[in-house]
Amino acid sequence: MSAYDWKNAWGGETSGALTEHSAYQEVSWVRRCVELRANALSSIPVKVYKGDTETEWEFANDMPLLLWLTEAALQIYGAAYWGRKRNVFGIDRGYRWLLPPTMKPVITASEGLTGFERRLSGEPIPVALEDVVYFWSPSMAKEVGPGDGWVRTILTEAGIVYNMDDYASGFFERGAISATILTVDGAPMRAEMDRLEAWWKRVLSGVKQAWETVAVSAAVKPQVIGYNTRDLAMPELAKLVREQIATAAGVPQTMLEDAANYATAGEHHQAFYSETVVPEARIIEAALNKQVFEPQGLKVVLDWQSLDIFQEDEAERSEALARMTQAGIPLDLAMEMLGMDLPGQMTYDDLRARLEEERAERTPPQLEAGDDAERPPTRAVSEDLDRWRRKSLSSLKAGNVADVPFVSEVIPDATAAVLHERLAYAMTAKEVRKIFASPFEEAVKMDRVEPEGEPLEPETAVRITAEDVDAAIARWNRVMPSEYADMLEAEVEE
Repeated sequence: MSAYDWKNAWGGETSGALTEHSAYQEVSWVRRCVELRANALSSIPVKVYKGDTETEWEFANDMPLLLWLTEAALQIYGAAYWGRKRNVFGIDRGYRWLLPPTMKPVITASEGLTGFERRLSGEPIPVALEDVVYFWSPSMAKEVGPGDGWVRTILTEAGIVYNMDDYASGFFERGAISATILTVDGAPMRAEMDRLEAWWKRVLSGVKQAWETVAVSAAVKPQVIGYNTRDLAMPELAKLVREQIATAAGVPQTMLEDAANYATAGEHHQAFYSETVVPEARIIEAALNKQVFEPQGLKVVLDWQSLDIFQEDEAERSEALARMTQAGIPLDLAMEMLGMDLPGQMTYDDLRARLEEERAERTPPQLEAGDDAERPPTRAVSEDLDRWRRKSLSSLKAGNVADVPFVSEVIPDATAAVLHERLAYAMTAKEVRKIFASPFEEAVKMDRVEPEGEPLEPETAVRITAEDVDAAIARWNRVMPSEYADMLEAEVEE
């Protein structure tokens, strides 16, 4: 059928008579999409901060309902309004939702938005700008003022659904009989014609006497007019209309029908939040901060990241981050590649500067270098130490020794010697991390230990602890053939 046929088959201009609100009231798919988005946004935790400290807001209990109504109104009307409730001293006592069609912004070319007019019945009542909290969908048709909600975009589709339902309802009310004309041969008497007409009306109205027999002295032929119901392709049309409504709403099809599989439903659910709910939440959050919280020295945050669906995603990204850093990708680059959000107003440049400072603090000074020796760049040394540490941890995890070959052009030889010596006795990942985290004071050389009987100078003395001996024995048992295991014994005397 052509578009013209469809339009006329489903009630002519009836579809155009639907308003945004009546589409929400009368069409189930529109209502479901609106409420899915409103439910999702109102479930986002709301946090209020004073500086960096989270604080209580006295009207917090009203926020879920206000957010639900705000999101629903933005979809249907393209605008939402809260009225400030004040006491006799002008102090805020809370907020109440205002029906958007009753509100009209007062906008001038020179001053922009100056206030509002509220019309309930009769003359419009002026409302001061400071007494209203307003939320507007972005408009591409004007510089100041609300845009249209997505429901306006699908009024034609909503009208088709509405008239389909109306047509189906009327069809069954007529006893499942299509629109039919009765033609009568000849020229029967007026009384017979009246009896036939009354009987046909009873048939169409479904009354109990509808199936009584009526006799006329002429041949009666029924003639169906319009389209037969089987020719209207209702299921195909319904599917097309649902897709159009869901697309305009930004709601995945899998949230309106059974998903093909669980994985697909999960991906679509997350996309629904990321691409539809979160952007809308940010617009509402910005309006609240500008009009309500910042004047009070506060800040509101719609903490969508704490929702379970994003926590699952964060866990997966954390695992990916660990794999990438173990593969040698710098932490800041890996986080940026995964699209991780940084806390507060921190940028990735700030993160790199902070990581640089931490690396500089962890990097050991160059050992056994003269005053005139050229020191390697701090960052280069730190990066090589990070790579060495990761290689040692990977070797230990695979069941091998932590002391792995490592070639570096920037790590001083004396520092490398100390690392190799200490890694030779490292048995756990914790010990390996400690070796690379602890600053090096001086390279220890075994040949600097004085012969027995001669006093050791304090600066060259080597202190051997019970832990050192235990590590050495464990090392012996691990690297020696099995027949030599447990043969080495030693203890430390204070």
